[in-house]
Amino acid sequence: MRIILVCTQYAQVIVEDNGGGIDPDFLPLLFDRFRQGDASTTRIQGGLGLGLSIVKQIMELHGGTVCAASAGTGEGAQLTLTFPTLQHEVASEGRGQQLFEHDLRGVSLVLVGDDMDASDFLQQYLEARGAEVRSFDDALAELAATVPDAIISDISMPGKDGYTFIREVRGLSAAHCALPSIARTAFARAEDEHQALRAGFSAHLAKPVELSGLLDLIVSMIKGDRSTRNPPQKSG
Repeated sequence: MRIILVCTQYAQVIVEDNGGGIDPDFLPLLFDRFRQGDASTTRIQGGLGLGLSIVKQIMELHGGTVCAASAGTGEGAQLTLTFPTLQHEVASEGRGQQLFEHDLRGVSLVLVGDDMDASDFLQQYLEARGAEVRSFDDALAELAATVPDAIISDISMPGKDGYTFIREVRGLSAAHCALPSIARTAFARAEDEHQALRAGFSAHLAKPVELSGLLDLIVSMIKGDRSTRNPPQKSG
């Protein structure tokens, strides 16, 4: 791995290996969702083909870029990540306004999922915008005693999937029946969205989640839910 200061505004991290390499025809597709160099059912490596798409999304959130290069199969690969420096970040007022466009202070959220790394990243992202966030692998006991502003839940989980979880939540009380809830899942087909909505979710977001879209959705759902729970009082 090499770290290079390109200029005062940008720095680069270059990661190289001498492994299996990348087919030139596949390079333009490398950062697309659900893309895999070997998509056969007998391939050795697991995964859904989301890892590099998530890397690209995180880089763009930080104002950076990521690109890949390879001489071909069996020739290794090189990944280049370009970051804006802190000095450049401070000077970029427009980007700062975009990142912190949504103020979530006073908003309570519950994250449900068994992928702790993904939950930790999302929790830190939402807390940086002021939200109070609690994360669980099964939040039913916690929700029985409290009603947050919204739930964000995975669908695929061991033991109890998100469909079962949200049905149980809806059965807790009238307040839980109206609780805004977002399904966060790698199942991205139209029929998967319909299944999530039928199970009781308010909305469906495919992984990797576009964080700006998630913020927009949380704000719009909570605004409508709060106005329903607390209608404006008539004067006089």
